[in-house]
Amino acid sequence: MRRSAAGKRIVTVLWVGSLWTVGLMVAPMLFATLEDRTQAGHIAGALFSLESYVGLVCGLCLLIFAWAEGRLRRLGTGLVLTMVLITLVGEFGLQPAMAALKQQGLTDGSAFAGLHQAASALYLCNCVLGLALVVFDRDRTDVIREA
Repeated sequence: MRRSAAGKRIVTVLWVGSLWTVGLMVAPMLFATLEDRTQAGHIAGALFSLESYVGLVCGLCLLIFAWAEGRLRRLGTGLVLTMVLITLVGEFGLQPAMAALKQQGLTDGSAFAGLHQAASALYLCNCVLGLALVVFDRDRTDVIREA
């Protein structure tokens, strides 16, 4: 049980830490330091896509841990499942639609802005849910008690 709790903690920290790092530090820094906003957008887009795959792998690992321990009905599992669904919507719903508009050169329109705002809101939601997962999931305190 101790290794399982430590494994879950490592996966959670990797996921939530990467969410916060990419979305709240690296992407804003790209736009603040690069003069070419298009280049900043391409780099940020690639980072967000990579982050989505990191999140999907981490989320799947956490769901497998929960299933193996018979803890599918816990708060933490619900948070993880919600975060995975948000990631799927962002990466496979919103991002392809935004990419299609970019390909057509329609990044200045309200359609692109609306999709970008929706993607940003979902990403921020995942950041907050990830923080809740770190703070409120009781398995995190189990590791401390067992140590």
